[in-house]
Amino acid sequence: MRLLGLLLSLALLCFTYACGNDAESVESGTEAGAAAHGVHIDSFTGAADAVYSGQSIIMTAYVTDSANNPVDNADVYFQFTTNTSGASLKSLGGQTGESIKVTTDKGGQAQVVYKAGGNSTAMELNDVIAATCHDSKMAFMVTRVAGGSQGLIISVTADQDSLKAGENTIIKAKVTNATGAVIGGQVVTFSFFDNKSGATITELSGTTDAEGRATALYTAGEEDAEIDVQDIIQASVSGLSDVIIITRIGSQADADYIDRIDASPSTISVGEMSIITATVRHVGDSGTIADQTITFTIPTNNSGASFINDNNESVSTITIPLQLAFNTFIDVPVTYRAGPTEGQDIIVATLGNGMTQTVIVKVEQ
Repeated sequence: MRLLGLLLSLALLCFTYACGNDAESVESGTEAGAAAHGVHIDSFTGAADAVYSGQSIIMTAYVTDSANNPVDNADVYFQFTTNTSGASLKSLGGQTGESIKVTTDKGGQAQVVYKAGGNSTAMELNDVIAATCHDSKMAFMVTRVAGGSQGLIISVTADQDSLKAGENTIIKAKVTNATGAVIGGQVVTFSFFDNKSGATITELSGTTDAEGRATALYTAGEEDAEIDVQDIIQASVSGLSDVIIITRIGSQADADYIDRIDASPSTISVGEMSIITATVRHVGDSGTIADQTITFTIPTNNSGASFINDNNESVSTITIPLQLAFNTFIDVPVTYRAGPTEGQDIIVATLGNGMTQTVIVKVEQ
């Protein structure tokens, strides 16, 4: 009888574990795990479906499982299937290109910034962006309308794009016309598109000056203070808008992370080279030096690519030792050479503590 009770308890434990180990904990790269839980893109939308040249909008893919629960840590690939305007995509982590990988947050959301291009501004053009997660795919079409709103273009920058809770930075919006001439006297509105840290915006100058600039003060908030979160700030003028993404750094006592990774260029021909640069940051006690390593790999290698090491040899992996000074950024470049076959290669940079960032290189014939 005691044995029967033990078996029943074990069965109940297994059942409880199975129920608790739902799609939220699925490894983002595991097709079998995703299929077992029915992981799929439930919706894919943009903040608008018609924009002017130079205007940016946020696009969001929402990933759920078969029970309609949001899925954390799922990889979503955003890329153009049609890009007639010459538009670009940008991840919240700062990666820019025509193809971007984004990992979903705890709410199952993966977000990317679309910025309309300036091709043939006298014509109305359509761009189509696809979002793919495992074997699930959705597309969204943006119409890049002809002309411009009063011929204006707005761009927004920040003096710092990552800071701790309570710290602040100046956000600058610049308004020009289609020829690049600065336009003063324009009313600019600063607002949050997404405010995960509980940050605040204080308008400093809401009307553009003689240099076409309006400014606001961003102060990082303290919500979810132990982790890094991204706030999205939007600057708007006459129906046009642009966004800036600021990372509120978590309060870990000691942390190394990859702030961003870029490929220059991100589209190359077979056999050509690109410089992959990872920007690494150490956050710790004042004056500390952190010993760290960073490893570059090509887990998805459709072109047959490789890295070139210091001895001019082709290698599949490069590991570089680092010494990171307190609260500073360091750029770590490696040389990537495309293989003989066209396709998209995924390059991953991984720190010794497991932190990763990903960039995609498109290889053409």
